[in-house]
Amino acid sequence: MNIKVGILLGLVSLTACAQETPPLFDPNGLSLIIGGNGSVATKGSTAAVFGSNASLVQTGTLGLPFQLGIRQTIERQRLEDTDTINIFTTKLFYDVIFLKVGKHLDFAAGANAGILYGNTPLRWRAGPEIGVRWWVGSNAAIVGRVDYAFDLKEGPLNVINYFIGFQVSLEKKQTK
Repeated sequence: MNIKVGILLGLVSLTACAQETPPLFDPNGLSLIIGGNGSVATKGSTAAVFGSNASLVQTGTLGLPFQLGIRQTIERQRLEDTDTINIFTTKLFYDVIFLKVGKHLDFAAGANAGILYGNTPLRWRAGPEIGVRWWVGSNAAIVGRVDYAFDLKEGPLNVINYFIGFQVSLEKKQTK
């Protein structure tokens, strides 16, 4: 079985089969995440990539708390020969929130898959990701995330993508 498919199926199975646990945060909410992103090559290339990222996220609980959403990225990449290209990615993602530390910090791991396009050849990408979220208010958080990209045709890209931004709940809090 393809390793990328195996990782994704494992995460979905873990979430579906886990014992029922109390939610680590307010579940079943819609939120928006916006921020900046970039990429670092793990070997070879000195190309620089910087951009912006927006995600629409649905949270819920299915055994464990999870986040499911769509992510849009707009990037500008400067190649070694000083050419610059515009890159867009649209990805679906699924993350399981596996650890909560106190009231303000939680960690998630999951996977993403989507398409890369722009003034570059069309490519399908997927990969594992891990993130941290630090709640700075009842409905706002600072979010950090890294992922390792795989091209579904060519294999590992030797690139680590990183993101830092803000998450804001789009749900109106119910008062008791």
